[in-house]
Amino acid sequence: MWQAYPFQPGEVCCQKTNLGFVDSVWEIFGPLLAGVPNVIIPPEVVQDPEELLRTLAHEEVTRIVLVPSLLRSLLDHGPNLAQRIPRLELWSSSGEVLSVELAKRFLAAFPEATLLNIYGSSEVAADVTCHLVCEADQTAGSVAIGKPISNTQVYLVDEYSNPVPLGFAGRFW
Repeated sequence: MWQAYPFQPGEVCCQKTNLGFVDSVWEIFGPLLAGVPNVIIPPEVVQDPEELLRTLAHEEVTRIVLVPSLLRSLLDHGPNLAQRIPRLELWSSSGEVLSVELAKRFLAAFPEATLLNIYGSSEVAADVTCHLVCEADQTAGSVAIGKPISNTQVYLVDEYSNPVPLGFAGRFW
């Protein structure tokens, strides 16, 4: 994340994920190790879309990690979200499948923002791939999970645990 999307002066992050989930590690240590302010958002605020939007706007949060269901909740909450939270420029979706429909809605609501689809399975307890969501994802059958992040390798296998050749699409089971 630091290489592909380095922190800029004036950035503010937020920590809102339960400590039992892998996304909390990035939310806490990503900003902390870079000296970036990190706003801790309590669970009751995260569960109230209006209160969450108010908090993100008031604290001028610039980056957020969230599951697609929370992204959907925010997009369902109301129009003009980009005007309400204009500093929120880097969104990372993780923990659930990001649908094409939700990616389309995000791109329409936040044309100037960046949405990353981050993938990591429970078996590895970490994020391992990243994909920059773009216009091409709107016509695809699914949003790509992306390419391996730094210091990781990804192996695609078929239903018999045989390696899938380069150039072939993998699938979720």
